[in-house]
Amino acid sequence: MSEMESVIDCVHLLVRDPIVIRGIKKAYPTDWTRRIERFRRGDSPIDDELDMLEDLIHNEGRSYLVFHGQGADYDEDDPSDVDLYSIDVKGLGGIYFVEGGEFGTSGFFQSLDDAESYVSKHWDGVTVYGPRQIRPPFGEKKNAKSNIGKSVTKVKKKSRKTATKNVKTKVKKK
Repeated sequence: MSEMESVIDCVHLLVRDPIVIRGIKKAYPTDWTRRIERFRRGDSPIDDELDMLEDLIHNEGRSYLVFHGQGADYDEDDPSDVDLYSIDVKGLGGIYFVEGGEFGTSGFFQSLDDAESYVSKHWDGVTVYGPRQIRPPFGEKKNAKSNIGKSVTKVKKKSRKTATKNVKTKVKKK
């Protein structure tokens, strides 16, 4: 598991994401193209660029995975009461972070698997359920399910043709 301290080493990945491009255009309207080219080459962002990128990831990050944590409610009147809250894995451009309500944010991670592993290992005293996948990792196709449906449809169409041929063959033999 590799948690990163900042996005300095992977800024070239971030600029693959249209949300990041729009954020850079908005923050630096006069020279945004030069900055994007620098980042694509792997040049490190300067302080204000780094702050802007980290804020952008946290504020505009897409949800990828959702866990639910259940911790004991320490209300003296009802100690059996439990709280259920969301633990979200969000990110942009293939860079992810974990947002856990009162636990704050953690990360950055270069893979969804690293972020998921972090959640399962770092929530002491909390029962963690999940995850439920909201979307596939950045860069993977969204419509994996629709491809499965298309394969099934093709098989059904072939079965109908075969059934029709069998019926015609039986009729001819009579």
